[in-house]
Amino acid sequence: MTAYEKVIANINGNLDDEIKKQDIAQALLCPETTEEEIAHLLSIFWVARFIDLDLLKKCIEYYAGKQNIVNLWVPLGERAQTLHNDIPHKLEEYAFELVISTNGYERFMGRHLWDEFDMDNSDIDILSMSEEFQMRFALSIVQDLMFPQKRLKKLLSLFNSSSEEVRSILINSLTNYTLNYYGTVKRDFEQQTFIESKELNTFRDFIKECDNRFLLSRDCLELYSEYMFPDEYEICRREITEHLREQTRTTSKMSKPSFLDLIPTVELGRGGGWRDENGVVHPLGHISYSQEVPLMLHAQTPLEEREYTDYMFKDWTKLGTSDET
Repeated sequence: MTAYEKVIANINGNLDDEIKKQDIAQALLCPETTEEEIAHLLSIFWVARFIDLDLLKKCIEYYAGKQNIVNLWVPLGERAQTLHNDIPHKLEEYAFELVISTNGYERFMGRHLWDEFDMDNSDIDILSMSEEFQMRFALSIVQDLMFPQKRLKKLLSLFNSSSEEVRSILINSLTNYTLNYYGTVKRDFEQQTFIESKELNTFRDFIKECDNRFLLSRDCLELYSEYMFPDEYEICRREITEHLREQTRTTSKMSKPSFLDLIPTVELGRGGGWRDENGVVHPLGHISYSQEVPLMLHAQTPLEEREYTDYMFKDWTKLGTSDET
């Protein structure tokens, strides 16, 4: 019997809680336990309630070391969120430790927890930390080019750092991020108050340069695929649309029964409404969701994507060796 099977077999057993916790820890940290089994254990309430902060830390460190945390961050994040409801400050301190870790996979997990805990609006004071921690934060928090609305406030506050080195690294870190989220970065930058510095003026000049670039690009039709390659653009658009339709059909066939099956279907009428049993047309409800994505998300070549991934998960303890810059 494997460690995973032992935990499953004892779900309804009368074992002592301490023994149950030891068995769960052994299963979660066992090299033979598969990713699917780990995810299953983390999803079981009876199991998850025995995963305290100490065990969660051991799991994250272990999975980061094995480099398979990219497949387990969702169930780990769900357990972390539950713990955050009870001990928010301890979880936020741990999330920050992960964000500035030298291990790229721990930084990956830390950024997800940062977003999940909405730490950009927390009372964590980055400026009170050491120069090294400020530098690590400036480099790490935007390393994956994601979620500016959840990261910019604390990041931009580093323009008020007393360290010139921190402010210089901040500019380097912000440059590519700004090109991907120009409008959002510009708006948040203009809304905050900063201490004047050489680095602040340099970034102001960069924002102005970006203004000119984007204004010029709007009038340059040669930059638009639908103008330069209309036939190819239309073929791609149709293929993408058909691919999405096929995915939707496949998902519908494979979907398991849910509470949605209990909701009666209605007949849609013309004009954007639905018709009840009396033939009366009612307006449809409207729910919308939007999320910013990096401007250059689909502009990278396969080689650039590989280099970007390597950069994101780079082990910082190896920086400065002869074969790395």
